[in-house]
Amino acid sequence: MDAFILLEVSPMPQGNIVVLVTLMLLLVPLMFIVCVLYGQSQYLAKERELERQRKRFEQEKLQIAMEATQQFGNRVSKKLHDHIGHRLTLAERTLGTILPNTLPEKARRRLGQAMDYLSDSLDDLKRISNTMVQYQELPASLDEILRQELAALESATSVRGIYEGAGEAWAVPAQIDFALYRVYQVLVSNTLQHASASEVRVCTQLEKEQLHLVYADNGIGFDYEEAKGKGGLGLAHARQMVGQQGGHISFESRAGKGMVASIVIPLP
Repeated sequence: MDAFILLEVSPMPQGNIVVLVTLMLLLVPLMFIVCVLYGQSQYLAKERELERQRKRFEQEKLQIAMEATQQFGNRVSKKLHDHIGHRLTLAERTLGTILPNTLPEKARRRLGQAMDYLSDSLDDLKRISNTMVQYQELPASLDEILRQELAALESATSVRGIYEGAGEAWAVPAQIDFALYRVYQVLVSNTLQHASASEVRVCTQLEKEQLHLVYADNGIGFDYEEAKGKGGLGLAHARQMVGQQGGHISFESRAGKGMVASIVIPLP
């Protein structure tokens, strides 16, 4: 007959059972809180990743649009320069071979007018062609070019040019440099044609992954809304060029108080 060994298990004290049940009841909500926090952190991480992907997609979309616009503008500009410009130049030179002294007075006047019209047309064509070029690499940094431009402005006109640079090495994509240079050209042209200013001041600053440029003159000023309504002064073109770089430009001006253009462009 087999022998059986009986083990007697002593019952757990009632106090220990209460402690164990209490611990289990405390662990259940704690584990629930941990699961909720973990799920929330995962959700926030996915949201951040989606936001990064959205920004990257917007930047790539903007870059593609800029490249397409640049290619189209360059093609049209080249055709204007190479074909129409060449023919206008030939026409101007052909008329230039005519000796005015061999013509009657009335014909000489008309020839002079025709030459003036051709010369003006060639200048306009060059200006339009240059405007349509969306991007080209500058021969130097924007910082150096602005210094040179304002010095040349002061030496060629009665307008004093003042430049305050960022004071640090540029780490700016070439297309942003070029866009800001074109905006400067629009603004200084506006100053010389309309503002009757005696001083132009340009300041640049790199701050928190943004490039700031401020252009100011002490001219007669203007009403921005009125100017925008008339579609003049080149302000819409300046706004478009800054917008293509993902930036923002604002204008402050009052009659007799000059004009200030503030530009902010985010850096990649």
